[in-house]
Amino acid sequence: MPVVFTDDGEIDEVRSTDDQEEAPVFACPVCGKITLPYRGSYYMCDNCHWFDDPGQSEEYPDEEDCLNKMSLNQAREAYKAGKTIK
Repeated sequence: MPVVFTDDGEIDEVRSTDDQEEAPVFACPVCGKITLPYRGSYYMCDNCHWFDDPGQSEEYPDEEDCLNKMSLNQAREAYKAGKTIK
């Protein structure tokens, strides 16, 4: 699901990948499921609910409080433990 922002930077809308014509071809960096049509484009994984924020990528795996409250590394650990991704 991509996130659409308002002019002042607030989240305006979250659209499902079902609303997109592009089929998912990329694996989620948290759960590993093929759920993302693009990487780093603020789509949300339909499986684990991670927002694919480019500020929280493999390049910045410990970055917290971006679109996701957890860092990429924290989210991976939470997913493995069966906890909610925030």
